[in-house]
Amino acid sequence: MMALTAELLPVALAHLRAADPQLAVLLDASPTCSFARLTAPAAGSAFSQLCKRVVAQQLSGASSRTIFARVVAACAVYAGTDCGGELSPASLLGTADAELRAAGLSAAKLRALKDLAAHFADGRLSEEAVSDAALLDDEQLERALTAVVGIGPWTCHMFMLFWLKRCDVLPVGDLAVRKGFLAIYGERALGLPPVKRRKAEVSMAEGADTAAEAGPAKTPRGTGKGKAADRRLPSVAQMEEIAECWRPFRSLGTFLMYHSLSVVVPPESLPDSLAKPPQPLPAALPFPTSLLPPAVRSQQATPQTPRGGSISAAGGSGGEQGAPRKPARIVELAKGAGHTRAKRQLGI
Repeated sequence: MMALTAELLPVALAHLRAADPQLAVLLDASPTCSFARLTAPAAGSAFSQLCKRVVAQQLSGASSRTIFARVVAACAVYAGTDCGGELSPASLLGTADAELRAAGLSAAKLRALKDLAAHFADGRLSEEAVSDAALLDDEQLERALTAVVGIGPWTCHMFMLFWLKRCDVLPVGDLAVRKGFLAIYGERALGLPPVKRRKAEVSMAEGADTAAEAGPAKTPRGTGKGKAADRRLPSVAQMEEIAECWRPFRSLGTFLMYHSLSVVVPPESLPDSLAKPPQPLPAALPFPTSLLPPAVRSQQATPQTPRGGSISAAGGSGGEQGAPRKPARIVELAKGAGHTRAKRQLGI
């Protein structure tokens, strides 16, 4: 498998522009988009990077970085030396569980890190095996890594995408990627017939890097919204169908999905089939008098003569000639009844 390097980047971008018009529009709207994180040489050890991905599961980027730094510090105390911000299987296995839990690890993540360290310690995994594409292709590497407790496809995909720099990774389980597909492809990403859309616009607080680190979002228990929200996002089959034309550079397309969450595509840049002017708001409907209390309806049907004055021919009384009059009894009943629309109709 190829690694996505700075030299290969222009070729990959040209391929995506030619293969997918939607990505061409996105790239035109993103002249300052940086792909340095995808093409920069990998730093650190594979074991330490995998540990970092395990810690990052279900956490924001800032939280995962803080906890990982504490874990490294705890292991450095056991090793008796500065680890340089990196973890080793021996130091992780030798550090007491209580120290690692105090650093912020959950019981499940502690178990996953210990099992990962055991795989590296006994030779089931090695730095060479997970780093060399000639030894393990994408599918073989994913099978080897998912044999570790607590490591699933998302962790494998993030490791292959951002550390191994492999070219053809599509993390279909990543929430930010699914949202990016929806933002760029709209109803097509949901498997619906194409309809007119104005523009793709989704805001995101921390940008593409944090979106990748945060991992798949967790729906709080008891809300009952998980399945309903999931139906509004593209399925695995739909994303794979759209991204088929990206091969062999699906990693770059994935990064553009992250990037799309912080980009607004100008409507004039979209094809005519996607551009749609804003629709005018409907005119306000009159308040239905049937919703008023009976006493108010009877007062509207038979206006009362105000005290100390008479109703003019134009409907006014006393003051400004021709101004519509609101009988005092109607105003009093509307206020007491608490009918908001009735108040608005009467101007009170």
